[in-house]
Amino acid sequence: MRIIQTSILFAFVLTIGTFGLFAAPLPEQPVEQVQETPAVIVESSRRSPVTLTLDFTAEGETYRYSYTQQIIQAPGTPVRLPSRSQIRFNPGQIGFLASWSDGKNTYEAGETITMPDKDTSLTATYEEGVLFYDPIHEIEYYSSDRVVTVPTVPDDDEDRVFVGWYDRQSDTLLTEDTYKRTTSGACFRPVYKSLVFTRIALHSYNSNAVPRNTALSLSFAYRNRGDFVMNNIIASLECDHGLVRILDPQPQRRTLRPNESNHHLDFFGRRTSADSFTFVIDDSVPSGSELPFTLTVTDEDGVSFSKTFTLIVK
Repeated sequence: MRIIQTSILFAFVLTIGTFGLFAAPLPEQPVEQVQETPAVIVESSRRSPVTLTLDFTAEGETYRYSYTQQIIQAPGTPVRLPSRSQIRFNPGQIGFLASWSDGKNTYEAGETITMPDKDTSLTATYEEGVLFYDPIHEIEYYSSDRVVTVPTVPDDDEDRVFVGWYDRQSDTLLTEDTYKRTTSGACFRPVYKSLVFTRIALHSYNSNAVPRNTALSLSFAYRNRGDFVMNNIIASLECDHGLVRILDPQPQRRTLRPNESNHHLDFFGRRTSADSFTFVIDDSVPSGSELPFTLTVTDEDGVSFSKTFTLIVK
Protein backbone atom coordinates (compact mmCIF):
# COMPACT_ATOMS: atom_id res chain seq x y z
CA MET A 1 0.00 0.00 0.00
CA ARG A 2 2.89 2.36 0.72
CA ILE A 3 4.31 1.86 -2.75
CA ILE A 4 0.96 2.67 -4.38
CA GLN A 5 0.48 5.85 -2.35
CA THR A 6 3.99 7.04 -3.17
CA SER A 7 3.40 6.42 -6.87
CA ILE A 8 0.15 8.36 -6.81
CA LEU A 9 1.78 11.28 -5.02
CA PHE A 10 4.68 11.29 -7.50
CA ALA A 11 2.25 11.28 -10.46
CA PHE A 12 0.32 14.18 -8.94
CA VAL A 13 3.49 16.21 -8.54
CA LEU A 14 4.41 15.55 -12.19
CA THR A 15 0.94 16.58 -13.31
CA ILE A 16 0.83 19.92 -11.58
CA GLY A 17 4.38 20.54 -12.67
CA THR A 18 3.32 20.07 -16.25
CA PHE A 19 0.71 22.83 -15.90
CA GLY A 20 3.38 25.26 -14.78
CA LEU A 21 2.67 25.46 -11.09
CA PHE A 22 6.33 24.76 -10.40
CA ALA A 23 7.63 26.65 -13.45
CA ALA A 24 10.33 29.26 -13.06
CA PRO A 25 9.06 32.84 -12.60
CA LEU A 26 8.88 35.02 -15.75
CA PRO A 27 11.68 37.51 -16.18
CA GLU A 28 10.75 41.12 -15.51
CA GLN A 29 9.52 42.84 -18.71
CA PRO A 30 10.61 46.44 -19.45
CA VAL A 31 7.93 49.12 -19.20
CA GLU A 32 8.41 50.15 -22.84
CA GLN A 33 7.80 46.60 -24.10
CA VAL A 34 4.69 46.16 -21.97
CA GLN A 35 3.12 49.33 -23.41
CA GLU A 36 3.66 48.26 -27.05
CA THR A 37 1.20 45.37 -26.94
CA PRO A 38 -2.05 47.41 -26.52
CA ALA A 39 -0.88 49.89 -29.18
CA VAL A 40 -0.57 47.12 -31.80
CA ILE A 41 -4.07 45.88 -30.98
CA VAL A 42 -5.55 49.37 -31.38
CA GLU A 43 -3.84 49.90 -34.74
CA SER A 44 -5.13 46.54 -36.00
CA SER A 45 -8.71 47.39 -35.02
CA ARG A 46 -8.50 50.72 -36.86
CA ARG A 47 -7.69 48.93 -40.10
CA SER A 48 -10.57 46.47 -39.76
CA PRO A 49 -13.50 47.21 -42.12
CA VAL A 50 -16.45 49.08 -40.69
CA THR A 51 -20.00 49.38 -42.06
CA LEU A 52 -21.62 52.59 -43.31
CA THR A 53 -25.39 52.11 -43.58
CA LEU A 54 -27.35 54.43 -45.87
CA ASP A 55 -31.04 54.68 -45.01
CA PHE A 56 -33.19 55.93 -47.93
CA THR A 57 -36.50 55.66 -46.03
CA ALA A 58 -39.16 58.18 -47.06
CA GLU A 59 -42.86 58.31 -46.30
CA GLY A 60 -45.91 60.48 -46.80
CA GLU A 61 -49.68 60.26 -46.55
CA THR A 62 -50.02 57.93 -49.56
CA TYR A 63 -46.62 56.26 -49.84
CA ARG A 64 -43.71 54.74 -47.94
CA TYR A 65 -40.30 53.78 -49.31
CA SER A 66 -37.98 51.64 -47.21
CA TYR A 67 -34.54 50.85 -48.57
CA THR A 68 -31.04 50.59 -47.08
CA GLN A 69 -27.61 50.19 -48.58
CA GLN A 70 -24.38 49.21 -46.84
CA ILE A 71 -20.80 50.17 -47.65
CA ILE A 72 -18.03 48.13 -46.00
CA GLN A 73 -14.56 49.69 -46.10
CA ALA A 74 -11.58 50.35 -43.86
CA PRO A 75 -11.71 53.54 -41.76
CA GLY A 76 -10.35 56.57 -43.61
CA THR A 77 -11.22 55.22 -47.08
CA PRO A 78 -12.78 57.90 -49.37
CA VAL A 79 -16.42 57.12 -50.17
CA ARG A 80 -18.74 59.08 -52.48
CA LEU A 81 -22.29 59.28 -51.16
CA PRO A 82 -25.19 58.76 -53.62
CA SER A 83 -26.17 61.85 -55.60
CA ARG A 84 -29.54 63.16 -56.79
CA SER A 85 -29.21 61.53 -60.21
CA GLN A 86 -28.73 58.09 -58.63
CA ILE A 87 -31.96 58.05 -56.61
CA ARG A 88 -34.45 55.39 -57.78
CA PHE A 89 -37.64 56.66 -56.14
CA ASN A 90 -40.43 58.66 -57.76
CA PRO A 91 -39.40 62.34 -57.51
CA GLY A 92 -43.00 63.38 -58.14
CA GLN A 93 -43.83 62.10 -54.65
CA ILE A 94 -40.75 62.54 -52.49
CA GLY A 95 -38.69 65.10 -54.40
CA PHE A 96 -34.93 64.63 -54.57
CA LEU A 97 -32.13 63.52 -52.32
CA ALA A 98 -30.81 66.63 -50.59
CA SER A 99 -28.38 65.51 -47.88
CA TRP A 100 -27.24 62.78 -45.48
CA SER A 101 -27.10 63.03 -41.69
CA ASP A 102 -25.91 60.90 -38.78
CA GLY A 103 -27.64 63.16 -36.26
CA LYS A 104 -24.55 65.31 -35.68
CA ASN A 105 -22.97 65.82 -39.09
CA THR A 106 -24.70 66.66 -42.38
CA TYR A 107 -23.28 65.86 -45.85
CA GLU A 108 -24.43 67.00 -49.26
CA ALA A 109 -25.80 64.50 -51.78
CA GLY A 110 -22.90 63.24 -53.88
CA GLU A 111 -20.29 64.48 -51.39
CA THR A 112 -17.12 62.43 -50.84
CA ILE A 113 -16.44 61.57 -47.20
CA THR A 114 -14.01 59.30 -45.35
CA MET A 115 -15.16 56.11 -43.70
CA PRO A 116 -15.68 56.59 -39.93
CA ASP A 117 -13.79 54.66 -37.24
CA LYS A 118 -16.87 52.68 -36.24
CA ASP A 119 -20.14 51.44 -37.73
CA THR A 120 -22.31 54.43 -38.65
CA SER A 121 -25.76 55.05 -40.15
CA LEU A 122 -26.66 57.99 -42.38
CA THR A 123 -30.28 58.98 -43.02
CA ALA A 124 -31.38 60.60 -46.28
CA THR A 125 -33.29 63.88 -46.34
CA TYR A 126 -35.31 65.04 -49.35
CA GLU A 127 -36.46 68.32 -50.87
CA GLU A 128 -38.71 69.42 -53.73
CA GLY A 129 -36.99 70.32 -56.98
CA VAL A 130 -36.34 69.51 -60.64
CA LEU A 131 -33.35 67.77 -62.20
CA PHE A 132 -32.11 67.90 -65.79
CA TYR A 133 -29.70 65.03 -66.34
CA ASP A 134 -27.68 64.29 -69.49
CA PRO A 135 -24.61 62.08 -68.84
CA ILE A 136 -23.46 62.27 -72.48
CA HIS A 137 -22.95 66.03 -72.30
CA GLU A 138 -22.20 66.01 -68.55
CA ILE A 139 -25.28 68.07 -67.72
CA GLU A 140 -26.63 67.70 -64.16
CA TYR A 141 -28.63 70.83 -63.44
CA TYR A 142 -30.75 70.90 -60.29
CA SER A 143 -32.98 73.63 -58.89
CA SER A 144 -35.46 73.84 -56.03
CA ASP A 145 -37.22 76.83 -57.62
CA ARG A 146 -40.78 76.53 -58.88
CA VAL A 147 -39.91 78.09 -62.24
CA VAL A 148 -36.58 77.21 -63.85
CA THR A 149 -34.74 77.93 -67.09
CA VAL A 150 -34.25 74.78 -69.15
CA PRO A 151 -30.59 73.98 -69.97
CA THR A 152 -29.43 73.86 -73.60
CA VAL A 153 -28.24 70.59 -75.14
CA PRO A 154 -25.31 70.92 -77.60
CA ASP A 155 -26.03 70.10 -81.24
CA ASP A 156 -22.90 68.02 -81.86
CA ASP A 157 -24.12 64.91 -83.69
CA GLU A 158 -25.40 64.96 -87.28
CA ASP A 159 -27.09 61.57 -86.84
CA ARG A 160 -29.52 62.77 -84.18
CA VAL A 161 -31.78 65.75 -83.56
CA PHE A 162 -32.63 66.95 -80.05
CA VAL A 163 -36.42 67.02 -79.53
CA GLY A 164 -36.77 68.02 -75.88
CA TRP A 165 -36.50 66.96 -72.24
CA TYR A 166 -38.65 64.05 -71.09
CA ASP A 167 -39.86 63.09 -67.61
CA ARG A 168 -40.87 59.43 -67.64
CA GLN A 169 -42.77 59.46 -64.33
CA SER A 170 -45.23 62.14 -65.45
CA ASP A 171 -44.93 61.34 -69.19
CA THR A 172 -44.08 64.98 -69.86
CA LEU A 173 -42.18 66.16 -72.94
CA LEU A 174 -40.70 69.60 -72.38
CA THR A 175 -39.85 71.68 -75.46
CA GLU A 176 -40.11 75.20 -73.99
CA ASP A 177 -37.26 77.30 -72.57
CA THR A 178 -38.77 77.44 -69.07
CA TYR A 179 -40.46 74.90 -66.82
CA LYS A 180 -42.95 75.46 -63.99
CA ARG A 181 -42.95 72.65 -61.46
CA THR A 182 -46.37 71.47 -60.21
CA THR A 183 -45.32 68.38 -58.21
CA SER A 184 -42.70 67.57 -55.59
CA GLY A 185 -40.18 66.87 -58.29
CA ALA A 186 -39.42 65.87 -61.88
CA CYS A 187 -36.39 64.29 -63.51
CA PHE A 188 -35.87 65.20 -67.17
CA ARG A 189 -33.57 63.46 -69.63
CA PRO A 190 -32.91 64.46 -73.27
CA VAL A 191 -34.73 62.60 -76.05
CA TYR A 192 -33.79 62.53 -79.70
CA LYS A 193 -34.84 61.62 -83.19
CA SER A 194 -32.04 59.66 -84.79
CA LEU A 195 -31.73 57.81 -88.06
CA VAL A 196 -28.53 56.17 -89.30
CA PHE A 197 -27.83 54.81 -92.78
CA THR A 198 -26.53 51.26 -92.44
CA ARG A 199 -26.12 50.39 -96.12
CA ILE A 200 -25.85 52.15 -99.49
CA ALA A 201 -25.02 49.78 -102.34
CA LEU A 202 -24.84 49.98 -106.14
CA HIS A 203 -26.10 46.76 -107.71
CA SER A 204 -23.81 44.82 -110.10
CA TYR A 205 -21.24 47.59 -110.50
CA ASN A 206 -18.27 49.00 -108.65
CA SER A 207 -18.71 52.53 -107.35
CA ASN A 208 -15.28 53.41 -108.81
CA ALA A 209 -16.23 52.28 -112.31
CA VAL A 210 -19.85 53.19 -113.02
CA PRO A 211 -21.01 52.73 -116.64
CA ARG A 212 -22.78 55.41 -118.70
CA ASN A 213 -26.06 55.10 -120.52
CA THR A 214 -27.09 52.21 -118.25
CA ALA A 215 -29.96 51.89 -115.79
CA LEU A 216 -28.24 51.71 -112.40
CA SER A 217 -29.96 50.53 -109.21
CA LEU A 218 -28.97 51.94 -105.84
CA SER A 219 -30.42 50.30 -102.71
CA PHE A 220 -30.18 51.69 -99.20
CA ALA A 221 -31.01 50.74 -95.63
CA TYR A 222 -31.43 52.83 -92.49
CA ARG A 223 -32.30 52.27 -88.82
CA ASN A 224 -34.27 54.33 -86.33
CA ARG A 225 -31.95 54.78 -83.34
CA GLY A 226 -33.95 57.51 -81.67
CA ASP A 227 -36.48 57.62 -78.86
CA PHE A 228 -39.59 58.17 -81.00
CA VAL A 229 -41.60 56.43 -83.68
CA MET A 230 -40.77 58.05 -87.02
CA ASN A 231 -43.88 58.23 -89.22
CA ASN A 232 -44.28 58.63 -92.99
CA ILE A 233 -40.57 58.53 -93.79
CA ILE A 234 -39.86 59.40 -97.41
CA ALA A 235 -36.52 59.25 -99.25
CA SER A 236 -35.04 61.35 -102.04
CA LEU A 237 -31.90 61.07 -104.16
CA GLU A 238 -30.19 64.07 -105.75
CA CYS A 239 -27.10 64.59 -107.90
CA ASP A 240 -25.48 67.96 -108.52
CA HIS A 241 -24.43 66.88 -112.00
CA GLY A 242 -26.97 67.95 -114.63
CA LEU A 243 -26.41 64.89 -116.85
CA VAL A 244 -27.70 62.35 -114.32
CA ARG A 245 -31.39 61.39 -114.50
CA ILE A 246 -33.27 59.88 -111.54
CA LEU A 247 -35.81 57.57 -113.22
CA ASP A 248 -38.12 56.25 -110.50
CA PRO A 249 -40.21 58.26 -108.03
CA GLN A 250 -39.63 58.40 -104.30
CA PRO A 251 -39.76 55.01 -102.50
CA GLN A 252 -42.85 54.19 -100.47
CA ARG A 253 -43.47 55.91 -97.14
CA ARG A 254 -42.37 53.98 -94.08
CA THR A 255 -43.00 54.07 -90.33
CA LEU A 256 -40.28 52.80 -88.03
CA ARG A 257 -40.40 52.22 -84.29
CA PRO A 258 -37.23 52.74 -82.24
CA ASN A 259 -34.46 50.33 -83.31
CA GLU A 260 -36.40 49.18 -86.39
CA SER A 261 -34.85 49.14 -89.86
CA ASN A 262 -36.27 49.26 -93.38
CA HIS A 263 -34.24 46.24 -94.52
CA HIS A 264 -35.08 42.57 -94.14
CA LEU A 265 -33.41 39.18 -94.62
CA ASP A 266 -33.69 37.40 -97.97
CA PHE A 267 -33.97 33.63 -98.58
CA PHE A 268 -30.23 33.17 -97.98
CA GLY A 269 -30.19 35.18 -94.76
CA ARG A 270 -28.59 38.22 -96.34
CA ARG A 271 -29.73 41.73 -95.45
CA THR A 272 -31.57 43.36 -98.32
CA SER A 273 -33.59 46.52 -98.72
CA ALA A 274 -36.83 47.05 -100.58
CA ASP A 275 -35.96 50.74 -100.99
CA SER A 276 -33.95 51.71 -104.07
CA PHE A 277 -33.49 54.33 -106.77
CA THR A 278 -32.79 53.88 -110.47
CA PHE A 279 -30.76 56.45 -112.40
CA VAL A 280 -28.87 56.86 -115.69
CA ILE A 281 -25.61 58.69 -116.37
CA ASP A 282 -25.59 60.46 -119.72
CA ASP A 283 -23.20 59.08 -122.33
CA SER A 284 -21.54 62.49 -122.69
CA VAL A 285 -20.17 62.52 -119.14
CA PRO A 286 -16.35 62.19 -119.36
CA SER A 287 -14.67 59.07 -118.04
CA GLY A 288 -13.25 59.52 -114.52
CA SER A 289 -15.81 62.15 -113.57
CA GLU A 290 -16.73 62.18 -109.89
CA LEU A 291 -20.47 62.46 -109.38
CA PRO A 292 -21.65 63.64 -105.89
CA PHE A 293 -24.98 62.17 -104.71
CA THR A 294 -27.04 63.03 -101.63
CA LEU A 295 -29.52 60.58 -100.14
CA THR A 296 -32.06 62.16 -97.75
CA VAL A 297 -34.84 60.70 -95.60
CA THR A 298 -37.49 62.94 -93.98
CA ASP A 299 -40.29 62.14 -91.54
CA GLU A 300 -43.72 63.76 -91.28
CA ASP A 301 -42.41 66.42 -88.86
CA GLY A 302 -39.84 67.59 -91.40
CA VAL A 303 -36.85 66.13 -89.53
CA SER A 304 -34.27 65.05 -92.12
CA PHE A 305 -31.11 62.97 -92.22
CA SER A 306 -28.74 62.93 -95.19
CA LYS A 307 -25.79 60.96 -96.49
CA THR A 308 -23.44 62.14 -99.24
CA PHE A 309 -21.40 59.76 -101.40
CA THR A 310 -19.50 59.85 -104.69
CA LEU A 311 -19.59 57.60 -107.79
CA ILE A 312 -16.83 57.63 -110.40
CA VAL A 313 -17.64 57.19 -114.10
CA LYS A 314 -15.93 54.31 -115.86
